[in-house]
Amino acid sequence: MDSWGQQGLENLQGSFRRIKRLRSELLQKKDPEVLHQLRVNLRRVRSCVEQGAAALELPRCLGAGSVARQGRPLGRARDLDVINDQLSLLLLPQLPSQEQALLNPLLEKLEGQRRQARRLVNSHLLSPGHRHWLQRCGHWLEAPRLTPLGERPLLELLPDLQLRSLGSLLLQLGWQVEDPGSEARSLHELRKSVKAVRYQAEAFRSCYGLNKSSGLSYSSWIDELKRLQELLGNLQDLVVLRKLLGKKLLKQLPALEEKLQASQAENWVAWLGLRGRYRDQASRQALRLLVVQMESGPTTPPTTAP
Repeated sequence: MDSWGQQGLENLQGSFRRIKRLRSELLQKKDPEVLHQLRVNLRRVRSCVEQGAAALELPRCLGAGSVARQGRPLGRARDLDVINDQLSLLLLPQLPSQEQALLNPLLEKLEGQRRQARRLVNSHLLSPGHRHWLQRCGHWLEAPRLTPLGERPLLELLPDLQLRSLGSLLLQLGWQVEDPGSEARSLHELRKSVKAVRYQAEAFRSCYGLNKSSGLSYSSWIDELKRLQELLGNLQDLVVLRKLLGKKLLKQLPALEEKLQASQAENWVAWLGLRGRYRDQASRQALRLLVVQMESGPTTPPTTAP
């Protein structure tokens, strides 16, 4: 049976193998999906060190702040990729010609910003600082050290780890939001919490198998977390897009405004259909039972979905 620290090390090592491969791919070709996956794996590393700090004697290069700095340039480029694709590929073709003409200057400006952001990503990945960071992390991963707590069996500590993570999620203010437009910040913080819990849940999937609580399996719960993250991400993207367009321009784009409102309503209705589990007391208790009822050994490998 793996210890808590060993399990965390395996996750870190897997993420760093993918980071090195994706970094090489991104330097060779401008693929938005490769950029996205590289950013995801850096976030997985950050989640792993935040959740497993008590299990590992981590070096400074693997502090949460240090890992976050490595992903920051990628975040800017990814945000511009998403906004550009939303406007140019999804929304623009559905708009009348006069609204398309009004948007074209903005799209040209965004495309220029995206190219600049990509150049900054490449500069960052080739910088001595980033390469030194990868090297230092690699050296530590070759000879890592566990804390006394990290040497204890994972299954012995897993209920406490899962309840700590789930408790933080259930106490998020975002579950109480009734207006996605006026309380976007709370929903954004909730999305980050959902993402962190999902990454941890995926890392521990092999300990649960087909375990169910009140009809919900552990695997289905992970799928639900992914869907919640997706819906919250869509709502956040709409907030960012509205800020980018500005009230003045939006007044001149009634067809676009109608589509933005329809998209927000669609995502919000879907969100309302899922959030009940995280507000109802009986359902919250069922989730607590789900994460503490493990199986005796691994059944399926952990997922690496973004």
